[in-house]
Amino acid sequence: MFAVPASQGMHQMVLHTALHGVSSNDNPLNVSVGYIAAEESGFERVVTDWAEGSGVDAVHVVSTVPLSVDSVTAYGWSQPAHFDNETAFQDVYNNKMTASWWHNMTVKNASELNIRMNAHDDADLDLFLFRDSNGDGVFSSGEEVARSWSGSSAETIRIVDPADGNYSVAVHGYSVPSGTVQFWIDIEIVGGDDLVITDQLSLTQGEIDAIWPNGSDTLAGQVPASALQVNLAYDRPETAGIWTGFIDVIIEGDISLRLPYTYELVELDPEVGFEVPANLTQTNVIVPVRLHALDTGIGFRLDDLNWEPADEGTSIPDADLVEAIDTDGNHHNLTAIWNSGNHFAMPENVSFREIWVNATLPQVEKWHDYRADLTDISNNSAETYLSVSYDATAPIVSISNIPWITNQATLTYTLQTEPDASVRHGDTEIELDESGFGEFTFQLTEAEERADADSSFFYVHGSSVFDIEVRDAAGNSLTRDFVVVFDPHTPSAALLDVADQADYHYTPEQITTPVNMSEGTLTISIPVDIRDWCLRVQALNSLHETVQCESDPLIPRITMEDAPGQGTYLSEYEINTTTLPDGDYLISLELTDWANNSAVEEWPLRLDRSVPLVEWEVSPGTHDALFDHRQGLSWLSSEEVHIRFTIDGALISERTGVTSGALFELNHTGVHEVCFEAVDMTEPQENDNRFLECRSMLLDPSIYSTHVTANWNGGLAAIEEVEAVLQRGPDQEIWWSRTDAGGRHLIEPGASVVTVVFDLEEGDNQFL
Repeated sequence: MFAVPASQGMHQMVLHTALHGVSSNDNPLNVSVGYIAAEESGFERVVTDWAEGSGVDAVHVVSTVPLSVDSVTAYGWSQPAHFDNETAFQDVYNNKMTASWWHNMTVKNASELNIRMNAHDDADLDLFLFRDSNGDGVFSSGEEVARSWSGSSAETIRIVDPADGNYSVAVHGYSVPSGTVQFWIDIEIVGGDDLVITDQLSLTQGEIDAIWPNGSDTLAGQVPASALQVNLAYDRPETAGIWTGFIDVIIEGDISLRLPYTYELVELDPEVGFEVPANLTQTNVIVPVRLHALDTGIGFRLDDLNWEPADEGTSIPDADLVEAIDTDGNHHNLTAIWNSGNHFAMPENVSFREIWVNATLPQVEKWHDYRADLTDISNNSAETYLSVSYDATAPIVSISNIPWITNQATLTYTLQTEPDASVRHGDTEIELDESGFGEFTFQLTEAEERADADSSFFYVHGSSVFDIEVRDAAGNSLTRDFVVVFDPHTPSAALLDVADQADYHYTPEQITTPVNMSEGTLTISIPVDIRDWCLRVQALNSLHETVQCESDPLIPRITMEDAPGQGTYLSEYEINTTTLPDGDYLISLELTDWANNSAVEEWPLRLDRSVPLVEWEVSPGTHDALFDHRQGLSWLSSEEVHIRFTIDGALISERTGVTSGALFELNHTGVHEVCFEAVDMTEPQENDNRFLECRSMLLDPSIYSTHVTANWNGGLAAIEEVEAVLQRGPDQEIWWSRTDAGGRHLIEPGASVVTVVFDLEEGDNQFL
């Protein structure tokens, strides 16, 4: 059995038979070719947290052929050096000390040193290894340890159990036709006791089947024929980097297999940050501030952790508690040292893995801006910032366009507050712009205007009762409650009664006919929420008018309780028309409620406060005497009137008009009571304009005595006829006759003076 290192590419195994003990060439042989490899899922470790840098591991060595292991040993750690594209020059060909490429290194506790190299192009490069044996720091020709100087650039040096010390690898350009050439070189040191074998065991077939039921990827999918489990223990290297350990497996026949174990110790950047509060926190209470510094690698010094103000107005509070864990896992209370600022008091050999600085935000209302930075021993650094606002003052807000009462169903109000505040209308979020300005529109619920025995009030409910809450980023809040009376109702009024100065009462219809009113009281039903009113009495055909206006200074109270009440009440308005002429007027009542709803109610009014001027007479006659029992009445009024003419209480004439007359006869003489009564258009009212005049007039009986004038009566006449003059009363007949004759003669009523001619006969003539 023999084993060879596996490398990439095509491999060929050639069996050369020198002597096999028979005369023919066809002696059968059993040849088994297999793979032995480290299971690729192990043999490497990446450590980022140095506190977990030491530990144990278990790796597997698998093979497609049976293995009989004699021993297993381990070495670690060393850092291989691989240079992929280095430059060599044409050096003095016979002077190795003129080599143009050198690499210095320190070897300690190593069991083996391997160096390989080759050029990328045609050249002859030689490889030399020197050790500073006298420790003067200078490598001389006589301190050469080994060389490889074949006719090509493929050179290899292997040193077993090299002595501790400082070494240098030199690449000498023996023949470089182009003057320069690129080459690669690997330097591998096997050694160290930080990787050790704690146990080794061969796995049974059952264990193999359980671990690799589908074959091993390392063996190209084949199920291992045998497997070795190697249990390891390792310690962390001192510095970061890629370290290599080796596991040497000696199998039967003293065949050695070397399996590399890669250990990568990563030095991450340190971490520093403020754990609480969150950056850009705004708070209205005092909050803790905790700075946390962590380096999972080599660690950091206390003096390399800095917490400082980020602006001139910020001060760093003293720490309440500073706790630390060093890289060895020890706990420290650093509160006093931290607050003193004397961080240099910590010993140089103490490095920290983790520090917590606990403080309290100063009770100063402002933005507190902090900066912290951390630099570890490897000079990796990190920084962080924290801005915290302490604000215990309620936000300032300006709310506009919210009236206490409106007649508009839709209400839009605006507000201005802090830009980072949040605003809610009830349960609805109001969106603000970047300057903190917002606008909100919503629908109001109608209010109900009512009045009880004490006062008038608005019953407000629904969406008209709301609150606006403003909350700043620090948690301070301000809530303002609003009640908006939404009154869309146009006021109306009803005229119920009109009373004049004599306390006569009229209906609205009755005042459209003339009324004798110089002063009056209007009783009107109006809504309970009237703020302003103006009462006008305005002439329709002239510029005459009276105006009176008043305002109610008492604002109706607002209640959210659904209390009973009435929506209207009776209001009395005094009017004075003494300065107004009679005529047609319009009473107008203009009402405006508290929501600025307004309306005008109108009622017609006709005024007539003048007693009619009447001239009347009866004739023939005088003011107190009647000359005839047949009379004529004539009259003239200043306005249309309804007249009644009576004599001795008996109605003689009744009619309506401005002027007229009447003929009548008296049936007896003597004193008569003659009355003339005239009422204008106010007659339907109780308080009308009435003219009444009565006269005592005498119808003298003597008016009806007959007077005869006959100068010839009782005398002697020598003529054939005589004349007599008769004066008779009004409407009297005259009968005359001769006493000696039977006939009578009639003189019809007519002229009051009548001449009668009497024919005389000789002798005594008597006339009757």
